[in-house]
Amino acid sequence: MSEPGGEGAFRRLRTPVRSALGSYLSFARGETRLSLWALAYPFGLVAKSVVAVRNFAFDHGLARSEEPPLPVVSVGNITLGGTNKTPFVEMLCRILLSAGVSPAIISRGYGGRTVDPVVITADAIDGSDDLGRLRDLVGDEPLLLASRLPGVPVAVSKDRLRDVDVLSGRGVQLIVADDAFQHRRMGRDADIVLVDACCPFGNGWIAPAGILREPPSVLARASAVVVTKSEQVSAGRLRTLVDELSRFVPEDRLFFSRISLHEWRLWNGGWRGIAPGPPGTALAFSAIGSPESFRRSLESEGVEILREHRFKDHYRYRVEDMRALEDSMRECGASCMVCTEKDVSNMPREW
Repeated sequence: MSEPGGEGAFRRLRTPVRSALGSYLSFARGETRLSLWALAYPFGLVAKSVVAVRNFAFDHGLARSEEPPLPVVSVGNITLGGTNKTPFVEMLCRILLSAGVSPAIISRGYGGRTVDPVVITADAIDGSDDLGRLRDLVGDEPLLLASRLPGVPVAVSKDRLRDVDVLSGRGVQLIVADDAFQHRRMGRDADIVLVDACCPFGNGWIAPAGILREPPSVLARASAVVVTKSEQVSAGRLRTLVDELSRFVPEDRLFFSRISLHEWRLWNGGWRGIAPGPPGTALAFSAIGSPESFRRSLESEGVEILREHRFKDHYRYRVEDMRALEDSMRECGASCMVCTEKDVSNMPREW
């Protein structure tokens, strides 16, 4: 968690674990060259070898994919988080619905406890009297997708093929597999891979020595590569990235997307309607894969960020965190606190 703009109420919440996480992410993203985290390079080499052996096995028929009973479109990436998969999956499902296709989503549900398939819908969320328990069961992103897409069921488990089987009896015509590019055991009809324009490959190393899950060369097996947040980098930097991607992907398979804020909503223990526009001043906080992108989006809307607090991705806020954020807001004189819709789903029920 970073604390630009002052210490105040958050001094008591800062821990060595958070400081270590920040320094590791700075190294893995290529922002810091000299770091003790360079000791992770040998582990990165081991991970790269494992990835290479696994892909060789699938590429040469030594390991086989299983064909699911429904058509599958995978939406994934080759880095650890921050490429806007969740809003892209939502957008894709809306496009399919407008075309008369009935989609469903499958997900592993990062942070969720369930092992066997659990299917959630917007109606189930609206009727739940314990969203915290449901979030703990399936994770925050499946909950967010289901709430945003009425009529689109979301199946969550540790086995995506079982999820497809469960959904096949629900009138579903097509499956959108969230974060499944590396899940090669499941066959798919198309692979859409997202690349973050702001931090496409980090320091170029495989995790844990970097943010890559696989080397960029694997983009050759993608049906389409979408460069996300394209509006947040200069034209020259975007051209350089396109040149690099063109080594692996034909330009007719290369696309671009941008972040567009649809509306501002008010939250105070529940949704309180639509705000007339962005606030003038704000304290920003988030627990997402790319907090820098969130800040840039706010600034592009004209929001003056007086203070910002960053938590690790998928962080489950505690009551004391929210109280400290309120104290911090009062200290800096911001008119409100601003976060993402994903953060709202991770707030404590007691607050």
